[in-house]
Amino acid sequence: MLEGWSATGRPRWIQAAVGGRWEDARGLDMPAAAGSVRSLVREAGPGDVAVELEWLGHPLVFVGARRAPGATDDHAAFEEAVARAAQSDPSDPARALAELAGGTPSQPDHVELGAANAWQSVGPLRLWTREVGHAVGSVESLLRTRPELTFSPVPVALEVAFAHPRPCWLGVEVSRPCGDGYAVEHPTVDALLGGLFRGERP
Repeated sequence: MLEGWSATGRPRWIQAAVGGRWEDARGLDMPAAAGSVRSLVREAGPGDVAVELEWLGHPLVFVGARRAPGATDDHAAFEEAVARAAQSDPSDPARALAELAGGTPSQPDHVELGAANAWQSVGPLRLWTREVGHAVGSVESLLRTRPELTFSPVPVALEVAFAHPRPCWLGVEVSRPCGDGYAVEHPTVDALLGGLFRGERP
């Protein structure tokens, strides 16, 4: 998904959110001290906490992972994983994803389009799931039912999510600035899906 993309010179940001509410996330400019990163995770509380590292600019790229609520035995491990990811090579999002996840994820669980940092409030459009396969219809036709994603006030990304080793994801922006918002580029989405599924019907 990152073919042809360069992290060189990109400003970075790390953020933590509770219950998937990225609109209310707290964050830090990168690079950040390991102690500050650990505090960011710890101060988010004991519940459903997720962390993302973002490479800013166009296209936006982000990787993230979630610590499930009630997984008290995972609290310290997750905190350390986030600290390691924050210190990893800034030119390699795949390495940061593996650090956050606690290992290299392999089989995708689902693929969806969503509004960056407004994933829940706008609502994602699921394009593929491991259980069901591809959604019925082309990306363009599916987006006709979701005008708030077709043209959004914030960048729209294609996100590939994994269930193991812990819930994690990689997102790449698939929109372009247009007036006072962002318009989804259907060919970009189709090309990324084609690469993911080796030419299967997206």
